[in-house]
Amino acid sequence: MRDPVFDPDMAAIVAAFLATVPPGPKDLAQMRRRVADYPLPTRSTPIARVEDLTIPGPTGPLTARLYAPAEGAPLIVFYHGGGWVLCSIDTHDSLCRALAAASGAAVLSIDYRLAPEHKFPAAFEDAMAALVWAAANAAALGCDPTRLAVAGDSAGGNLAAAAALAAPAAGIRLAHQLLVYPALDPMQRGPSHARYLSGVLLDAPSMAWYWEQYLRDSADRLDPRAAPGLAPSYGVFPPTTLVLAEHDPLFDDGIDFANGLRAAGIATEILRYDGVTHGFLSMFGMVAKAETAFADIGKALRRALAPA
Repeated sequence: MRDPVFDPDMAAIVAAFLATVPPGPKDLAQMRRRVADYPLPTRSTPIARVEDLTIPGPTGPLTARLYAPAEGAPLIVFYHGGGWVLCSIDTHDSLCRALAAASGAAVLSIDYRLAPEHKFPAAFEDAMAALVWAAANAAALGCDPTRLAVAGDSAGGNLAAAAALAAPAAGIRLAHQLLVYPALDPMQRGPSHARYLSGVLLDAPSMAWYWEQYLRDSADRLDPRAAPGLAPSYGVFPPTTLVLAEHDPLFDDGIDFANGLRAAGIATEILRYDGVTHGFLSMFGMVAKAETAFADIGKALRRALAPA
C-alpha cells in the first residue's frame, strides 16, 4: 500500500509527531499531560465578546465559553474533539475563535465529562443538556434563537451528530450541523481504516482505543447516540457541512454518512482537503489548508445560517 503523500507543512508535523510519540500501549495520564503542556502554537483571533459560563448539566454544572462576534448572530453549539478522553474548551479556544470570526456566528463551546472516568452515555447526555439549554437561552445570550446549529471536530463531531439526531424529539429545530472529521461508526468498517494503520496523526488502532475508552460494551457500539452513523433514519438530521481530511481513517465513514444524508434528502456539502490528516483544522497558522478550510467553512455557514 502506498505511503500517504502529505503537504510539506503537514509532512513536517507528522514527522515530528511520530518521532516523539512513545511506542507501546497508550498512557492516558501522559497523553493528557502532553496536551496540557504543549498547546498548538496557533493564533488567537480577537472576538468582540468572550464570556465564560456555567450551565446546568444532567449530573452537575458544565463549563462553557461563549464567543459572540456581534449581537443577534446565529448560535453554534460546539463540542471539542479529543477521543472523548482529552482536551477541553481551553485546548479548542483558538479554533472556536476562528470559527466565530469566519462564520459570523456566536459559538458556545461546551466542556463535557471525559472517558474513561465517565463512560457513554455521559458525554452524550452532557452534549444534549447543553443543546437544550442553548435553545432555551439563545436570546438571553444575545443570539438569534431561530438560527441554531451544532458543530464539533472528531469525537466532538460524534457528539454534535448524536445531539442533532436527538434534537427533534426534544423539540429543537436545528438549522445546520458542521461535522469536522467526525467519528461516526465504532465498527470501523470503512476502507480508510485499513489504509491508515500507522504513519498518520490518528491511525485506525488509535481510533479503536478511543472507542474502547468511551463505550461500555458491545451493545453501545450499536446505539445511535454513540454511533450516529448507524441512525435508523437519516431524514431527521439538519442540513450538513462535512469537513474531511484525505489521510484519515475516518474519511470513508464521512463519505458514507454524506451519501446517506443525501439519499434521505438532506442538503449536504463535503469540504475535502487532500494532503492533510485528521486534526489539521486545529493547526491554522501551521498548515496552509487549515486557513483555506476556515474560509470555506465560513462561507458555508454564512449561507446556511443567513436570516430567512
